[in-house]
Amino acid sequence: MPSDEHLADLIVGHYERYARDWDADRRALPWVDRPWIDLFARLLPAGGPVLELGCGGADPVATALTSHGLKVTGVDASPTLISLCRERMPDQRWIIGDMRAVALGERFDAVLAPP
Repeated sequence: MPSDEHLADLIVGHYERYARDWDADRRALPWVDRPWIDLFARLLPAGGPVLELGCGGADPVATALTSHGLKVTGVDASPTLISLCRERMPDQRWIIGDMRAVALGERFDAVLAPP
C-alpha cells in the first residue's frame, strides 16, 4: 500500500494535468468566502505582505487581497497556474513550489493556506 506521502506527491501531478480546468471552475463558481477574505484583509496593515499557499491562478483570492492594497507572494506546485498568476498580476510575486516544504526565509503579515 502506498504511503500517505507518496499519495500526496501524486496529487501535484494530477493538479497540474487539470490546472486550466480547475482555474476556469474556480473563476466561474460563486465565491462564498469573499466576506471572510475581505475581513481578513482589512485587519492587516496597508501594503503589508501576505503569503498565499496554494494560490492557484490568483483569482479570486489574490485579486481580492491586492484590491485591499496588500502585496501577495503566491506559492503553488502547478507551473501552469503560476503562469496564469504572472499573466494576471505581474506586479506580485509568484513561486512554483510545494507548499508543504516552502522556506522563503522572510516574514509576512499573514499567511493563507487551504484547509
